[in-house]
Amino acid sequence: AVDATRGLDGSDLCELYCGNGCFTVALAPNFRRVVATEISKASVALAEANLKANGVSNTRVARLSAEEFVEALAGGRPFRRLDEA
Repeated sequence: AVDATRGLDGSDLCELYCGNGCFTVALAPNFRRVVATEISKASVALAEANLKANGVSNTRVARLSAEEFVEALAGGRPFRRLDEA
């Protein structure tokens, strides 16, 4: 995935269900900005710690389900947790 996304540094990435952020950390340098979503509060905290420990600064984690993110993306409903990401 890292090799396949090289050269996309002008693009943005949305990663659904990012877990503790292992793929997020690896992929983030290939993108301009990353929004990662995860439903588990504990996993969000782990992902944020993982990003910080690895010096990743172009990524925000939002505690949302994939369904909530799609609803927000379609303009169906605003989510404060996404605004904070």
